[in-house]
Amino acid sequence: MLKNKITKFEKDFLNMTTKYRYLVLVFILLSLPLIYLVVLKTGGLKYSYSHLMYIPIVLAGFTVGKTWGIIAGIIGGLLLGPAMPLDPVTGENQLFFNWFIRLIVFTVVGFLSGAFSVILRRDLNKIVTLYSANPETMIPNTNSLESLPISDNNSSYLLVSIIINNYLSIVEMLGNDSYLNVFKKIYIRLKTNISKQEFIIQVGSNKLWFACEFQNLDEVMDQIVKLLRDPILENEIPLYIDYSIGSTIVKGQYKSRKISSFRQSDIAAHYASKLGKPYEVFRPEYLIKHNDYKLLGSFSGALAENQTF
Repeated sequence: MLKNKITKFEKDFLNMTTKYRYLVLVFILLSLPLIYLVVLKTGGLKYSYSHLMYIPIVLAGFTVGKTWGIIAGIIGGLLLGPAMPLDPVTGENQLFFNWFIRLIVFTVVGFLSGAFSVILRRDLNKIVTLYSANPETMIPNTNSLESLPISDNNSSYLLVSIIINNYLSIVEMLGNDSYLNVFKKIYIRLKTNISKQEFIIQVGSNKLWFACEFQNLDEVMDQIVKLLRDPILENEIPLYIDYSIGSTIVKGQYKSRKISSFRQSDIAAHYASKLGKPYEVFRPEYLIKHNDYKLLGSFSGALAENQTF
């Protein structure tokens, strides 16, 4: 089952190889000779200090990949091999077989830690992708809002809800796969042609949320209408989209990241469809009427359950 939240550890791990790559490499390159000196000064290989060498080897493979894990394993094996006497006091050398086996073990450990890291990173990337994008269209979903940067400016933002009204007809006529292709083409058309956009995300099977820096309202809305009025070619069939568009204006970039901010644009889209307009801008009275409709809709259920008095 897909997680409801991507943990901080998972995000930090995915960023580790880019953000901390050089820091990790410096630590590894410094720690390898440091561990060599510790082992040398504490009596050589007679004691268990030599096992400290596994730390930078595993760290190299796990954080920066198989290649560096192997390199760290070879360096560690050579430092604790021919470069390390069996007894620093007497100067007695190790047998070739002993240090060579240790070299092989260190190299294998570095490789395996790197290989495990690749598998883990690949699976985490899949989880993050499935969490933040619709699995059928790969269009960003509402979860992707969490990863967007938030600033404290007081700019105005235009929020737009675009609802495809005839999506069931397209599914019945051409099939679900063709409808998904049409939906992706609508997304790409908006993504490519609307300037100063903050994000476009998919909400459900027939809705897109769109946010951009507030410019000229009529100019932006007319541009969206024109883009949606142009037919979309699917299976050599030109399809005309029956749509409803609603918009609202919010102050501050933080608000544009809130899912609840789009409630007003959704209501405006509902009224655009009801009034037969290409788009509608939210008005405060729409919210009152919308709540009245919800209350009337729940009245029959309340009567059936004897909840009125």
